[in-house]
Amino acid sequence: MKNKFTVLYLLINLLTFSQENILSGYIKDGKTGEALIGASVFIESENKGTSTNVYGFYSIKLSSGNCDVKFSYIGYKDIVKTIQLENHKRVNIELIESEDLLDEMIVYAEQSDENTTGTQMGKVDLSMDKIKTIPAFMGEVDI
Repeated sequence: MKNKFTVLYLLINLLTFSQENILSGYIKDGKTGEALIGASVFIESENKGTSTNVYGFYSIKLSSGNCDVKFSYIGYKDIVKTIQLENHKRVNIELIESEDLLDEMIVYAEQSDENTTGTQMGKVDLSMDKIKTIPAFMGEVDI
């Protein structure tokens, strides 16, 4: 009797794990073949996503069927592929640099030199209203 439950338990686990589909692969630069670290993989229909590791490798568990997978990386053109998932599928992607460049940006700033032009140290200005609100000790306000 105990063996029958063990076999039944194992069969249920095998059926559960057999429905698990894994999409994996590498994302690389289209020109150099260099691995893209932190590239995004996103499946909007399942609201799931992941990013690549230091080798450009990604892996994500998905349900079976067709899904649109978006591969993206900053400074590169996005790729959307429709993939039919059956068990384990490996999809390697090569992203191409985007030619959309931003215009030049110039930042202007001025440094405040108040602390370097004078020799005054530890100065605090108090108005008469602030002094009147200080609690009195032994009959007089002690600043």
